[in-house]
Amino acid sequence: KAFHMIGGCIICSFYHWGMKLGMLRPAFTTGASEGSNEDALDAGAAFLAVCLVVWGLEASRLMIPAVQKWYLNSFKGLIRQKEHSKAAGVAYFLPGALAAMLAASSSIAILGILFLSVGDAAASIGSAGGFVPIGASSRKLEG
Repeated sequence: KAFHMIGGCIICSFYHWGMKLGMLRPAFTTGASEGSNEDALDAGAAFLAVCLVVWGLEASRLMIPAVQKWYLNSFKGLIRQKEHSKAAGVAYFLPGALAAMLAASSSIAILGILFLSVGDAAASIGSAGGFVPIGASSRKLEG
């Protein structure tokens, strides 16, 4: 979970500093060009490209046994047991981050992505140390 939190912070940092340094244009626009750098790369297109690369890697990992073996050996400590035969969490997190970037201004999108990143990690702490079970699952009310 710490890896997910760090990844979310890295995504937000790239988005924020990319715009601040003039290398990226905001993914969300209201139609008015607020003096943005026309030579800058569109952040939505950049993060969509990252999503497509990750989806391609995940698809090849799940369909090609040799890639799966390499992936599991290379990222042994980062992969949960349930991700051995299903897509990893990053394949779902990145499109969610992209949706936030496309749906709201950059400051709101960054805040939403950070809430997701930190909240997900905090929920796992609550689930691990919680006392009130939710039904028959291993989840806890505190998480």
